Amino acid sequence: MPAPSASVIFSGIDSRLTPPFQSPRHSSFNQFLNDLSSQLASQWSSWQSGLTGGKNNVSGLGIGAWIGTGGGGTITEGSPLEIAVTTYSAPAFEQYVGVLKDVFKEKFNLWTTSFVFSAVPYLGSSTATPLSPGSFNATGATPPAPIGTLGSGTNPSGIKSDIESRLSSPFDLPKASLHILNQAIDDTIVEQFSLWLLSSMFTGDSIMGTAAPGSGSGAGTSQGNGTIV
Repeated sequence: MPAPSASVIFSGIDSRLTPPFQSPRHSSFNQFLNDLSSQLASQWSSWQSGLTGGKNNVSGLGIGAWIGTGGGGTITEGSPLEIAVTTYSAPAFEQYVGVLKDVFKEKFNLWTTSFVFSAVPYLGSSTATPLSPGSFNATGATPPAPIGTLGSGTNPSGIKSDIESRLSSPFDLPKASLHILNQAIDDTIVEQFSLWLLSSMFTGDSIMGTAAPGSGSGAGTSQGNGTIV
């Protein structure tokens, strides 16, 4: 599944801006929220496109069809998630957006670097026979499976507290409103990331090796060329 759309992110944040947050919203704030949502959606998509995974320790067997399972592998980040929002040219706003940029980048990178595959199914073929050795090649996950069911990492959390611990001066909102905004951003990202984990499919990680005679058993390390779609 693609990353969440800008409209989904916007609605998630906006729906959580409860009183005493200003209502109706000022047009310039709506523009900021639009810009932030668009950037997060776009960069999330680019971040996902750059992810590759595998390097699993795979073992399996089969004569003709070959079936295996692998785990212990990791995910590599091709490019970090980095937003760039320029709605206002005020120092306080630029500091705030800079903090958002750093926190988002760190949270998504932490998931990537902490993720470990637990059990990935691999399916392919073997040329071994009951009497002769051969070779096997297989692809995981086959069938494609949600990345969140194949392993785990440290999901984004604590975004509000990380944002507020880094602000040396307040954004141009009353403090109560700033807390509400930061919590709304936190809750929306946490919610959408959880949905992304269960709807984005991992597939395409390949492995090949020697298959023993008899059962066609074989083992090795997958290539790490799987993608999340």
